Amino acid sequence: MKKFTFSVLIAFLLSYTAIGQTYPTPYNLALLGNYSMTDWASTSTAGTYPTSMVFHKLSQVNPNLSSTEVGNITGSYSLSTKTRMNGLGAGGFSFTNSNTTPDNTGYQTNRGGHAILAVNTTDRTNVQVSWTAGCTNVQIRKYAIRAQYRIGTSGSWTDVISGGGEYSSVSGVGSTNFGPVTLPASCDNQSVVQIRWVYYFVSGASTNASTLFVDDISVTSIPLVTFSPLSSVCINTPSFVLSDGQPIGGVYSGPGVVGNTFDPAVAGAGTHTLTYTYTDGNGISNFATSNITVSSSACVPTTALTTASCGAVNLSMSSYIYCDNVYQAQDYEFEFTNSGLGYSQNRVRGQAVPSIGLSAVPGLLYGQTYNVRVRAKVGGVWGDFSGICSISLQAVAPTTQLTPTFCGASGISTNSSISCNSIAGADNYEFTLTNTSLGYSQVKYRGQGLPNISLSAFSGLIYGTTYDVSVRAYINGAWTDPGATCQITLNGGVPTTTLDGASCGATGLSRSTGTITCTSVASAVNYQWRFYNGNTLVTSVTTGGTTNTLGNIQGLIAGNSYNVDVRAKIGTTWGSYSTRCSITLASAVAMDEIIEVQRSMEINDASTISDFNLYPNPTEVGGFVNLSFELPTSMEGNLISLDIIDISGKLIHSSKYNSNVGGNFLSVPVGTEFSSGIYFAKIMIGSEMKTIKFLVK
Repeated sequence: MKKFTFSVLIAFLLSYTAIGQTYPTPYNLALLGNYSMTDWASTSTAGTYPTSMVFHKLSQVNPNLSSTEVGNITGSYSLSTKTRMNGLGAGGFSFTNSNTTPDNTGYQTNRGGHAILAVNTTDRTNVQVSWTAGCTNVQIRKYAIRAQYRIGTSGSWTDVISGGGEYSSVSGVGSTNFGPVTLPASCDNQSVVQIRWVYYFVSGASTNASTLFVDDISVTSIPLVTFSPLSSVCINTPSFVLSDGQPIGGVYSGPGVVGNTFDPAVAGAGTHTLTYTYTDGNGISNFATSNITVSSSACVPTTALTTASCGAVNLSMSSYIYCDNVYQAQDYEFEFTNSGLGYSQNRVRGQAVPSIGLSAVPGLLYGQTYNVRVRAKVGGVWGDFSGICSISLQAVAPTTQLTPTFCGASGISTNSSISCNSIAGADNYEFTLTNTSLGYSQVKYRGQGLPNISLSAFSGLIYGTTYDVSVRAYINGAWTDPGATCQITLNGGVPTTTLDGASCGATGLSRSTGTITCTSVASAVNYQWRFYNGNTLVTSVTTGGTTNTLGNIQGLIAGNSYNVDVRAKIGTTWGSYSTRCSITLASAVAMDEIIEVQRSMEINDASTISDFNLYPNPTEVGGFVNLSFELPTSMEGNLISLDIIDISGKLIHSSKYNSNVGGNFLSVPVGTEFSSGIYFAKIMIGSEMKTIKFLVK
């Protein structure tokens, strides 16, 4: 037998427990180390018990395994008769039941008893119990002593050793060492596990029962060590601190482990087993392992919507949602889904910006909720999508109307543009102008998501008239309701036009090719130009556009200056003439015009008429224009028509000739009907036509 000792000093200080406890205070295996009871002296004070143990009386005479405790044994441990417990010193303690009365103080006849040990197995595993049990005195009345356990302080008891594991006096005087026996895993990590050694009746009848003892009780355990599963990592994942082992304070080991950090690059690709070893304050160790897989491919950290964006509600198309930033991310991809609508849309943000405006996501609808996932791109590789977050758009789409600048504006010309309030996500705007009294209503679409429109897009507007204007926006395939109606009033007459800055005061204009331009008037159908020599009207010309070619105007003379005014016509109404501007024509045919005419004299090429020439070119008034050309045999005897037309299309000369096979020559005098300018000589033979340009100086 061993001397009664404990593994740590604090255990010794707790060796004796005060009287009155129904159940013992559990022995904390994590704090105090292994439990040991190897000695109980006969001189121990009545009502005291070994550390974390209590001795109990049982509920019936000659107790059986179903008997329950009814109170503490509080008698002396040195008695020699009647029902009693004895301290055996290094031999432990013993139970003896007897029929003899009266009872010993602190005992009850034939109701002894059991010894309960309580242990706290918090953060402990592999709890093992061992003991010695035996018989010192055999009587006709046979008893046995058996070890049982339970979790907590109530409920049924379970045998420590399946099938019994007891010492019976039937075996005679002697002893048996039991264990160590590992308690089931259900006993691990419990605040209270009770173990009892119950002294119970087997058979026979006599005054005294057999005496049985318990000695050398030992309860050991090791730390409950866990190592949580590790997520797979990539070969490029930076080294990271391992913190999944419990209890804290242990040591990590394995491939790629230095101290408490794991470096995937050092460990290399593959699956590695890491070990976490923990040693408690009593020098007792245990370990746990966990596998980690290192992928040979580079990987990308995950991201997700920020806390503020995840679950956001009442959003509009102008709202932005944000995701967590990923270091060195090149891009972010946002996924929007709504299974009920069959909707799915992915948008890559671009420029490594961890946010996206909802206006950039086609097809989102107001009043709907969408699931959103996001992923990052690093080093050219896309990471995995995050978990799902929901976002909800406000129930009703916002409306638009004319901006304050234009709502109620007056004096507007048809040249003007009107603007509405911009709506995020709108890719079209519908402007409706109405005047009920006139029966007028027109709808125009702006397109391109631009919140403005020129009034020139509306035909039939009348100056001095007020119109109602309503606007609605087209957002992701649906039109919003129109906003508030505004009024605009047009100014009272046709806007004035004038020669533009390049034309007003221009000099050296070519008589034949020069142009002048006026400013545009919205909805104008015509422009009327007047040319004055001093205050004398020379000519008036009407054009359909804002550009006027001087070569088309009769009566202008090269080298002269003219005062020009212009007005616009809208519908059937002419506006006022502008202030006159001076222009000056070049005094002679410009050399570049001569070169251009010579460069491209012949206009029609797809003809069987060949060697077509005109000379001299340029020519002069009082001279001649000579034409020569070759005809094929098939044209022999056909009539030749010659027309000479000025640049305005006016016929200046017309004549007819009989054709010759081979060479033909025509000569036309340049009389006073010709003036300086560009002309076209056109010959026609049957279905063949040839035109050539020439210049008169």
